[in-house]
Amino acid sequence: MSAAGAPAFRFPKSRRLVCSTEYRSVIAHGCRSKDTLFVVYAHGNNRRLGRLGVTVSRRVARKAVERNRIKRVIRESFRHQQKILVGLDIVTIVRGAVRGIETKQLLVSLEGHWRREDQRCRCASS
Repeated sequence: MSAAGAPAFRFPKSRRLVCSTEYRSVIAHGCRSKDTLFVVYAHGNNRRLGRLGVTVSRRVARKAVERNRIKRVIRESFRHQQKILVGLDIVTIVRGAVRGIETKQLLVSLEGHWRREDQRCRCASS
């Protein structure tokens, strides 16, 4: 809880993919889901937590403000879907079609990716 009594919604290091070798491993060995907005890779991590890595290049959004907004939306969607993403490392790569898209459309696309990756990776690891 934060000082004001509201829950502290943080994105701690335990929930993040931190180094480039972790990103490469997920991309090389993971299941893939893609649409016009995102490419999402997922791979089992044998942990009790889901971890997220996000990539938004300058080609996608020129201004840092835009890139940061997209990252916030991805993290928020991930936070809401944590229960189904337990035990998965996920890398989300943002594609150029994101320019000018409303937040609601981003969230709908991401929710579909989370569900597909959960089903595919659980079936592949079984």
